[in-house]
Amino acid sequence: MRAFHGGLAIDFDGTIIDSETSAFWSWKEVHARRGVTLEIDEWLPCVGRGGVPWAANLAEATGDDADDIQRERDILKAEHAAREPARSGIINLLEIAQDRRVGIAVVSNSLTGWVEGHLERLGIRSLVDIVVTAEGVEPKPAPAIYLKASDLLGLSVSDLDFPKVLDLLIGDRIDDIPFGPSLGRRSASLCRAFGTSRSGWPR
Repeated sequence: MRAFHGGLAIDFDGTIIDSETSAFWSWKEVHARRGVTLEIDEWLPCVGRGGVPWAANLAEATGDDADDIQRERDILKAEHAAREPARSGIINLLEIAQDRRVGIAVVSNSLTGWVEGHLERLGIRSLVDIVVTAEGVEPKPAPAIYLKASDLLGLSVSDLDFPKVLDLLIGDRIDDIPFGPSLGRRSASLCRAFGTSRSGWPR
């Protein structure tokens, strides 16, 4: 691996693509097909966090099989997300970081196959040096996933400016950036308004 001047840690879901809308829309649609309303206020506190038993809860309310509900939702989410482009400015950012010899780590709590598949679909996998997911490591906001990224990029913690040139941790939620301040580094969150016309989320 080439030597880097620093490292850029960038989130995937909601940052590189707007998969968060796909996640909500698919659950909303699965609920609606069964006559149940899923409100955005119920969803927002759960964005980026696993462990919410949406399928089990809906199965209990409707009598449908939870596994069937989950499969139906996963298909809808994958179909919806497959139409999402890279978010505005992301490709340019990655190209600038690469030109400046900044190591680029996509750091995500999602499954590796999900992240790698979309990076390939978007044609930007070659702009990313490493992909680090929560498979086998404690997920964000714990620092372990960032420490693994820094190790794979060949950066020591003392060198980890995220990066020295850009000095950023980039994500769409506050949970994506706590590690930078804990190291005394400046960080920035890429904040966005939720919503598209397809999902019904408020803008």
